[in-house]
Amino acid sequence: MTATASSRSLNLLFVAQALGGAAPPIIISLGGLVGQQLSADPTLATLPVSLYQLGLALSTLPAAWLMQRQGRRNTYVLGAMLAIVAGVIAAQGIAHGHFMLFCLGTALAGFYGACVQSYRFAAVDAVAEPALHARAISRVMVGGLLAAIIGPQLVIWTRDALPMTPFAGSFYGQAALACLALLVLLRLRLPPASTTRVSGPARPLGAIVHPGFYRRLRGRRGQLWPDGILDDRHPMAMVGCGFSVGEAALGVQWHVLAMFAPSFLPGA
Repeated sequence: MTATASSRSLNLLFVAQALGGAAPPIIISLGGLVGQQLSADPTLATLPVSLYQLGLALSTLPAAWLMQRQGRRNTYVLGAMLAIVAGVIAAQGIAHGHFMLFCLGTALAGFYGACVQSYRFAAVDAVAEPALHARAISRVMVGGLLAAIIGPQLVIWTRDALPMTPFAGSFYGQAALACLALLVLLRLRLPPASTTRVSGPARPLGAIVHPGFYRRLRGRRGQLWPDGILDDRHPMAMVGCGFSVGEAALGVQWHVLAMFAPSFLPGA
């Protein structure tokens, strides 16, 4: 790709990251609160957020498989289309007081989340010079800082937009953000992902899954455990302690800002 085309692709990925990365803060801010409102069993209140995380994890390999066969752009477009459907389903679940319908909406959004998390890797395809790959990834990831503001602020502005169905407006807003992301992704042009063929026998699984692998796996699990607890429960805890829903959304905002603020550093 030419330098102009590469810069254009990175700008589009940056905007797509800002719009697509706003969906998780919306789900995290309101998933538990809506779960409390809709579920007859209080122990299931955090299920919608958990299903989003599960949907994201289970979608990672299918999304990668689709990217390999259909291309990144087509897979990203499919992800944005599913996100529109997911937001509408979640909002309808709230409007009709149907807990499992709401859960279906958050679970479907997981595929979109898996796509958004791979935008940083698409940045590598957009830049020919290997020396610029790290900066390209950082440039796209900085879009997460905007996402950290867009998502919670959308919750604050739209949670009471439909007075008869509190919180439904925020999930319609999530669908609207996915519509904007879809328009951006339709303009994206990426070269085919580079593939490297290696000759010789493949390493056996036992050689790959060695003690060092398990140590890193345990470390990653230790990192994600407190993050999952925070995502699932802290908006409910803040509202339970007397804070407003808007203040709980701001708690999510600062959490996500802290996640993406280091994006300025690795590229340098």
